[in-house]
Amino acid sequence: MVDMDSQAPNQPADPILLRREIIRARVKLGKRVGYSLMTISIIAMFLCIPFGWPAFLTITSMVTFTLSCIVLPLPIIFGYAIKAAEKEDRKIGFN
Repeated sequence: MVDMDSQAPNQPADPILLRREIIRARVKLGKRVGYSLMTISIIAMFLCIPFGWPAFLTITSMVTFTLSCIVLPLPIIFGYAIKAAEKEDRKIGFN
């Protein structure tokens, strides 16, 4: 039998707060992946200039930029949603 009072003190007991933390972790990962892809795209684009636009750098730049545009919107939207939910919780005195 598991004792419910033996939870770590920093873990939220509320299932909504727990789900929010899971979403926050996924948002963080999604932003890291998306912004990393964007950075690779920018670096590849700037490397194209001195090397005369080689095909592999051009394709790398286009593919990574496209992937970043696919990956980034959801983490950004969900990140704002979490911030808005926390603001609303503070407003009503939940936390």
